[in-house]
Amino acid sequence: MIGFVGWFRPWHGLEMLLEIVYEMRLAEHGVCLLLVGDGPAFPELHHYVLSHSLESAVIFTGAVKQQDVAAHIAAMNIAVQPSAPEYACPMKIFEYMGVGKCIVAPDQPNIREILDDGETGLLFQVGDKASLSAALWKLLHDPEQRAALGYKAHYHIFERGFLWQTNAKKTLALVSGA
Repeated sequence: MIGFVGWFRPWHGLEMLLEIVYEMRLAEHGVCLLLVGDGPAFPELHHYVLSHSLESAVIFTGAVKQQDVAAHIAAMNIAVQPSAPEYACPMKIFEYMGVGKCIVAPDQPNIREILDDGETGLLFQVGDKASLSAALWKLLHDPEQRAALGYKAHYHIFERGFLWQTNAKKTLALVSGA
């Protein structure tokens, strides 16, 4: 199962992900897309699913409680961040890493600060459907690589200090002048 967690906004690139599911006929290969969340883009996304007969290939959960997010991520084989603003920290990637998921994300500076391409995730060219399709296809057919990327992503959090406790200590040190 391929999945995405987030507030559905057009900039998320979910339209591109739905097009990939349709064009690659992923349902015929037993692949399902799990979209966790809700938001202003939902009607357009849902319309696309209905108009392309993808009801059996796409699951919309709607809004879920924060305590249930990890269980939804755990159901995914591949966690996708189809796009991300360049000026923000993509928190969903940290959630994916925390659950040990194989991650596919856009190749841009703020993502490269977190993921190492081919080591802790696969990066694709920003906005490039062919690049995203290739990354997904590769991982769908290589369960060993999915497992290795997820394992490395999980431990990368600890190796790089991507923890709230670490951030709090850094902040306190800055505030106290230490």
